[in-house]
Amino acid sequence: MLSIQTCCPTVAAGLAPVQPAGVRDSSCALVPSEQYDDARTMAILQQVGGCAVTAAWTRRPDLTQLVNWLRANPPPPRGGPSAVPVGAGGGTGGPQPPAGLCPRNLPFTGLKCHTMQGLFDFTVCEQCFADVIKPDADKGVNLALWVNPSASVMPAGFTCQLYSERMRRVWSEAASTGNMEHLRQKVTERRTKERELQMKTAQLRQQAGQLREQAATQEHLAANAMRPDFSQTQQLNNQAAMLKVQAAQAESQIGMAEEEWRRFFE
Repeated sequence: MLSIQTCCPTVAAGLAPVQPAGVRDSSCALVPSEQYDDARTMAILQQVGGCAVTAAWTRRPDLTQLVNWLRANPPPPRGGPSAVPVGAGGGTGGPQPPAGLCPRNLPFTGLKCHTMQGLFDFTVCEQCFADVIKPDADKGVNLALWVNPSASVMPAGFTCQLYSERMRRVWSEAASTGNMEHLRQKVTERRTKERELQMKTAQLRQQAGQLREQAATQEHLAANAMRPDFSQTQQLNNQAAMLKVQAAQAESQIGMAEEEWRRFFE
């Protein structure tokens, strides 16, 4: 919701909290897929952008386009086939499958994570803990024993530091040698870049959204300009085209920042 408010406030104005508030057996339809594939993410952003343009024309929120697209394209399950909703799967006897989903590098509240003594930035989702940390802990690997086996909810949300192949290699190297400082260096570097990416892309998305809303407004004014004098119409359309170019440049910068993250830091 915060991301929508940042990118497209006119779209966010059409969303309201569910009443009454409380825990519900539901999931967010706008969370990207498990693999964060660009195709779905970009499709969601296009629908949100379309709603923003409609809102600029009608002067009121209209989420019809987004709602219809989401109904036709429900999000795939996240967390893989072993992910089980909290409370599912019968009784207290015997081990339970991992309940949590992996937020990857998208800050997420409501999920539980494992933390590491002496390295608080090393937050690991329940799924990645079960895949990577627990097998090492069961073998008595010293570094794995420093990770809290009990998961807890982080009020401000968390990102998982162990979903990528790169960070799993870092963990394997550090665990095999007991080198906490190596792990600390890599985690600290990654978290720094992760925060920078989040701030940069949020600012650029807000900028691009505002520019596209302004362009839509200019196009609306052009369509309603006085006839037969087309000079004002042409001027307004030129301004709209320039705003769209600036928005595309901002979106291109987002893509470059995300590509740099994937190549060097994820």
